[in-house]
Amino acid sequence: MTTPPTSHKALLRFVEDFAALATPERVEWCDGSPAERDRLSQLLIDQGTVVRLDPAKRPASFWARSDPRDVARVEARTFICSVKPDDAGPTNNWADPHEMRARLTRLFSGLMRGRTMYVLAFSMGPIGSPIARLGVQLTKSAYVALSMGTMTRVGTAALHALGDDGQFVPRLHSVGAPLAPGTADVACGYHMADYFSHWLSFAERTDPAKLPRIYSVNWFRKDTDGHFLWPGFGENARVLAWIFDRCAGRAAAVPTPIGNIPAAGALELAGLDVDASELATLLEADVAEWRRELAAIEAHYATFGDRLPAALERQLHQLAANLEPST
Repeated sequence: MTTPPTSHKALLRFVEDFAALATPERVEWCDGSPAERDRLSQLLIDQGTVVRLDPAKRPASFWARSDPRDVARVEARTFICSVKPDDAGPTNNWADPHEMRARLTRLFSGLMRGRTMYVLAFSMGPIGSPIARLGVQLTKSAYVALSMGTMTRVGTAALHALGDDGQFVPRLHSVGAPLAPGTADVACGYHMADYFSHWLSFAERTDPAKLPRIYSVNWFRKDTDGHFLWPGFGENARVLAWIFDRCAGRAAAVPTPIGNIPAAGALELAGLDVDASELATLLEADVAEWRRELAAIEAHYATFGDRLPAALERQLHQLAANLEPST
């Protein structure tokens, strides 16, 4: 639909201001309906962007070919534009927000000329959920408009949830200038130590029985000849089965300095070409190897300074103690 289906003043101003900058030929507000999805799919087929797969074998499925260089974002050209550089943290690139806004304004100027600008109101999470977040993305890509409908709840329902004055995250997407060499991607980000603190805080405000169990897996251990010891792919389900049984209190485990590992016979190995020595290597908690890893973790944690959560420091000290020789 081309007529704005909302009276949300801040949203209308956001769309109008960017349309004035990018100068699209038309503005389309996406409603998220099956009819719209079918229309956009056919448009992409006609453009040669996607190929419809056999509807009997793969109904409502398409093959989209991409360039090997096409990635979600390039780390070296992704910037956190916080007011204070320190708030970007040691794991992100920082840029002055005023300078970046001016730079992107130049890059977006006239960028959608002759194209359709799609307005995508969306909800990350179920509509109405207390932890869902509402946003509005503007893009000239029908492929992105279609993909957003797969990844989020797009359209009329999200607009209704937004109401006349609800908060939303404004997002701009472009295929072209802002992703070209020498230009920048901009992300809404955070200091990684604050991210750690956010997730650790759930232990204090949630029933411990409802918190997820955490398992670490390394699928990529190799033998002395450089060959992978674990076959991977569908065989990973064998490890997942042990994890599920472990959560249910049914699977046996053996304690090690780094945590519990499957006990002998606890993994279902029938039909798997992994001998006893290879399995032993796969499950080995190599203390010397972990001491080297410990030093690397300590160096990484040091980059966060005094913003590193104390809980992570305690966990690291406990790991160091576990790796000390028994007396």
